[in-house]
Order: sequence, then C-alpha cells, then structure tokens
Amino acid sequence: MQLMSYMKKYYQLKNVMETTGLTYGLSDKRTVALSHELDSLITEIMRIKYPVTDRQASKYEKIMK
Repeated sequence: MQLMSYMKKYYQLKNVMETTGLTYGLSDKRTVALSHELDSLITEIMRIKYPVTDRQASKYEKIMK
C-alpha cells in the first residue's frame, strides 16, 4: 500500500529532522530542507487519506478565484 510506505518514510524523516534540528538548529539549511520534504510528504498523505471529489474541488476553485 502506498499510504503505508509514506507513513514509514514520514516517521523516518521526522526522526532525522528532530535530530538535525537539535544538532544544527531550526534555521539551518539542512533542517529547513528536511522540513520542506516533510511538508510535501504530509501533503501526499493527506491527499490519500482525504480525497477531494470533483464537485468539492470545483467549489474550492471558485472560492479561491
């Protein structure tokens, strides 16, 4: 399952980011890069867990315009 592989990667990346943040600080470029990667991964997990129907997507697009 794709979700399970994303969740495994999420926990691994989260641990690495916590260690990097404690070692180098939160504003270090390595920590920031890991944070961006973690954000992208969370977005993909949320898309799988909570898919948006076409009707909801078009409604959302109208609101955002």
